[in-house]
Amino acid sequence: SIDKLVTPVTGISLIFNPVPAEGGADAELDANYKTRIHKYPSSLNIDTSNFFEETAKQVNKDVIRAYAKAGGDFRIIELVVVSRSGANFSSNEKTAIKDGIESVSKGFTTLTVSDITFTSVAIVASVSLKRGFSLRDVYIQAADRLSAFLDWRTWEFGLDIDQTDLIRILDSVEG
Repeated sequence: SIDKLVTPVTGISLIFNPVPAEGGADAELDANYKTRIHKYPSSLNIDTSNFFEETAKQVNKDVIRAYAKAGGDFRIIELVVVSRSGANFSSNEKTAIKDGIESVSKGFTTLTVSDITFTSVAIVASVSLKRGFSLRDVYIQAADRLSAFLDWRTWEFGLDIDQTDLIRILDSVEG
């Protein structure tokens, strides 16, 4: 019960509790405090882009990338997923990803899951071979470098391709 004020308030001379107080808790046990502190950093990551991507990967092992972006309404999050093979996920797989994320998300948002839409890149170049190099070797070297640069497993979502980068890559090919 509360029966006195530690710091007196002018005009109040007596405190009486006609009804017991509700709520509150006993002092936190050291083990509970340690667990709460240990889990605190992960609680800060809930409903971030990394959270959505990592949770999608846990729900479906074929998810290699996921990108969360704001939807048309502030309560909607659109999650774009990419499979290891580059193929689209089935409706059931996307529903399972959505349900799996929503089961651990603390946000009051609506989640939509869709497949990535790939953009094709066509490169046309004239080649003058140097002596001692075959067209096959030069082509393979160029294709390897371009595919490493344009790797959809690591390419930043929404980033445009700069033609200058492609020219620089082709110019660096020996032969």
